[in-house]
Amino acid sequence: MKTKLIYIFIIFALLATGCGYEKLPPKTDSSSSQYVLPKGEIPSAEDRDALADIRAEYDNYITNEP
Repeated sequence: MKTKLIYIFIIFALLATGCGYEKLPPKTDSSSSQYVLPKGEIPSAEDRDALADIRAEYDNYITNEP
């Protein structure tokens, strides 16, 4: 019976103190708001030709839609 009262007291103490969790991590001074964009890659001639073919096929479909 004594252990049951101790468990009830512990549960009550935890509920009274607000045993919750933070949804967001704590803010630190080391965080920054400056973002560095990655450098892009220049596509090769083959890639540009393939893209031009795909774009031409798309434009042909759009203009000649049944």
